[in-house]
Amino acid sequence: MSVFSGEFILKQTRLLKRLSGQVFFRKKGFDELLVYHIKAEKGNDTLLGELTVLLEKGKLNEGENRLFEEFDENPSGGNFAAGVLFYQKMLGYSDEELKEWDFSLLELCEGFAELCDGFGIEEIL
Repeated sequence: MSVFSGEFILKQTRLLKRLSGQVFFRKKGFDELLVYHIKAEKGNDTLLGELTVLLEKGKLNEGENRLFEEFDENPSGGNFAAGVLFYQKMLGYSDEELKEWDFSLLELCEGFAELCDGFGIEEIL
């Protein structure tokens, strides 16, 4: 399957959604989401805050660069969680918005795959 095929992009998007579901809704309970989110914020609320501000300004490339600067230096669970939230929020943008901000769904999928690989997740069930 080619990296540039629509099938690849759809598969990566599904994987991101599935991982988000597994991470945030381990037992499909709202309490689990709150507990995980609080733990993630305690892990690195500074990074998550920076990424959120950059997303709100449409600076997606800068946000991704900042994420990997921090994650490469410290591939902790808190930084991974901040990255998952970052990519999950980006999934909410339309193709037009992504294009306007010089970003694409393919870049989003590749970045998420790189984040997972850096955290030791090779395959998402």
